[in-house]
Amino acid sequence: MILNAKTGLPLYYNNIYLTLLSRVKGKSFNTVLRNAYILILLEEYLSKSGINLKERMEKKQLLTYTELYSLTENLKIKRKEKKVIEIHEYRRFNEDNLHYRLTVINDYISWYYESYYSDSFIETKSIVELFKSNVKKHKPKIQSKQYVTDNFKSLEIEKVSELFQCLETSNENNPYDRHSRRRNQLILLVLHETGIRGGELLNLRITDFNSENKFLRITKRVNTPEDPRIIQPLVKTLERDLNISKKLTNSINEYIEKDRVFYTKNRKHDYLFVTHKCGPTEGLPLTISAYNKIIRKIREIQILGPEFRTFTGHTMRHTWNHIYNLKYIGVTDVNKISQLNVIRCLRMGWAIKSNSELIYNNRYIYEQALKAFEEVDLTSKLITKNLEGGIDENIDSRKLLGIKNKRQRKRI
Repeated sequence: MILNAKTGLPLYYNNIYLTLLSRVKGKSFNTVLRNAYILILLEEYLSKSGINLKERMEKKQLLTYTELYSLTENLKIKRKEKKVIEIHEYRRFNEDNLHYRLTVINDYISWYYESYYSDSFIETKSIVELFKSNVKKHKPKIQSKQYVTDNFKSLEIEKVSELFQCLETSNENNPYDRHSRRRNQLILLVLHETGIRGGELLNLRITDFNSENKFLRITKRVNTPEDPRIIQPLVKTLERDLNISKKLTNSINEYIEKDRVFYTKNRKHDYLFVTHKCGPTEGLPLTISAYNKIIRKIREIQILGPEFRTFTGHTMRHTWNHIYNLKYIGVTDVNKISQLNVIRCLRMGWAIKSNSELIYNNRYIYEQALKAFEEVDLTSKLITKNLEGGIDENIDSRKLLGIKNKRQRKRI
């Protein structure tokens, strides 16, 4: 909730908008929190500039082009207040953050006017479209996400093995308390084998687990009365059933029968992962903050390499996609490739033909591109006979590059 700094009263329209994002549009807690922070920045700018947005809207006016320019300049810097010396530090914001902030402000002000001050449809559309056009002119051009870098978010298969060796309940490098080791190991196993998001994992119930048929069901549950958590985790992707291995099935059964049942004696909920810590929250569904704490502990395992210093739960989702890409190696049949793409989308909860895979396949695309360049370089060395550029005519360069001749293409 956003409060007025002077009066301590809630800001009515801001909080209605945030509630709309959470309850109606089903946005995650982190998204709503990020929007709230941006709306606070907007209110600070309006107050400092002496702009009463409500009065403006009553006169059928929004922010002018010049005011948007001034607002944009304010959004480019982040104010960080230090506790000890009480000074303000300023750090330039990158273009992605600025673009996102302007998008949030654009959506909020447009919603505000359309919901409370619109009269005729044509007039409202004209006012809002002009405002949106001016905002767009101030938005920086952000680089396309469809590019490849060597800044990978996934782990190599060898690194995954090292991680799970450390997570063995008897391993001295295991960073968790004895009473929570089996649960935390299982959490990482589920993330690794299924590639699901953290919110989806925290939403799992015992009824979503089918031991006989070996699958987990991902179900959307928004504002569930049975969920006692103040910040309820949300499922952002499509609902789906995920088949799991016999090993993971046995691990889940073991956790339910040996660990979960002990901590939920006086609890009447069926969420799969629960709090083990002794106290008033013991046996309650695992919270987002507790889940994040479990994940952060991975970064503290000294024996693991620098790849784990920025480890997150989402790293396992990227890793799942990287491992899945190995299925494409050697596949040339278009129908088979299409089938693999569809399976990926279904497993990840994406719409069919989604472009989301481009975000998760960075390592694979980079490695394949690097391999292709190495092969071309090798081919060039084989073809070139000497430094003067002599060509060995006995070498079929098209064959080396995997290019089919016309006769071969006709047969296919």
